[in-house]
Amino acid sequence: MRSKSRALLGLGLLFFISAHCQENCRVTFSGKVTDETGAPLKGATISLGSNLLVSGDEGEFVFINLCPSAFSLVIRYIGYQPHQSEIKLVGDMRKTFS
Repeated sequence: MRSKSRALLGLGLLFFISAHCQENCRVTFSGKVTDETGAPLKGATISLGSNLLVSGDEGEFVFINLCPSAFSLVIRYIGYQPHQSEIKLVGDMRKTFS
């Protein structure tokens, strides 16, 4: 009987931790990729950790449901040097990259 109680307690704790972590994964990171004149760069590749997007017609991108954390950000566009930086997300963030 003790082993069943421990197993149920363990499952309950695991469910609580999992639900708590998913509740916190609601951070949005959005932005715009432009050239040096401010013109949008359509089709830029933006990687944020293991997440990957391509910028839209106006250079816009949006990552949703991220967990607060530090991420490696890499932006690539044909004819430009890659932009690399570390982003620490603790809440919603918006940035423009030129």
